[in-house]
Amino acid sequence: SNGTFNLGGGTLSGIGTFTVNGPFNWSSGTLNNTGGVTLNGASSLSGAATGTMLLSGPLINAGALTWSGSGNNLYLSGGTLTNLAAGTITITADVSAANAGGINTIGNAGIWRKTGGTGTTTLPVPFVNTGKLDAQSGTISLVGSHALTGGTLNFGISGATNFGKINLSGLASFQGSLGVNLNGLYWPTVGSSFNLLTYTSESGVLFTNTALPAFITWQDNYNSTAFTLTVSARQTN
Repeated sequence: SNGTFNLGGGTLSGIGTFTVNGPFNWSSGTLNNTGGVTLNGASSLSGAATGTMLLSGPLINAGALTWSGSGNNLYLSGGTLTNLAAGTITITADVSAANAGGINTIGNAGIWRKTGGTGTTTLPVPFVNTGKLDAQSGTISLVGSHALTGGTLNFGISGATNFGKINLSGLASFQGSLGVNLNGLYWPTVGSSFNLLTYTSESGVLFTNTALPAFITWQDNYNSTAFTLTVSARQTN
C-alpha cells in the first residue's frame, strides 16, 4: 500500500506480508496478519482507552511511528512489535502495553524514545534492545524480562527533578552504552544527582561506554537498587 491506511476497528488479517509505504494510522481494532505488517512511512498508534488496539501478529516498523492516546491501549496476544535499525518509535503520552497472553516480544534495533508525559510507560513483555532506548521524559518501565547487552540507554535531563528514567524489574545484568543529553539550556550545579536507572539488584559494571555532556565532571555510582550520575565539577556555562 502506497497510500494512507487507517485501522479504526475490525480486524486486519491475512497470511501474506503486508507493507505500508504511506501513513498507517491505528486507533482501534485487531491486527492479526500472520505474515506481518511492515511500516515504512509516518505511522501512529493512538488508541484512546484500555485494550483499544490488539496485536496478535508481527508488526514491524522501519519508519517514524508515534505512539499516543491513553491508558494501556496496546494489548499483545501472541504479538511481536519490532523496531528496525531504520525505525524510530516515539512515545508522546503516558501510554502502556499489556500482556494479554501468548508469546509476545518487543525488539528494538533503532530508536525507542519517550518524549511526552511525566508518568510511566510500562512494557510488560520481553524487551530486547540492541539500539537506543531513550527516556527523555517520565519513566520507561520494563517489567518483563529484558536483554540490553550491546544497546544504548539514553537519558534526557531537563532540570534538577525533571529527567527521564528507566526502571528494570529484577536483576540488572548487561553490558551496554550510556548516553545523556541536557535539554532547554539546563546546566546542573555541582552536587546535582540524577537517579536514572532503577532495579531490584545489580551485577557487574553495566555501562562499558559513555557519552556524557562535555565541560562537566560526572561521577557514576552503582548501588543496590539504582544507578546514579552526580556532577562533581563543571565549567562556567
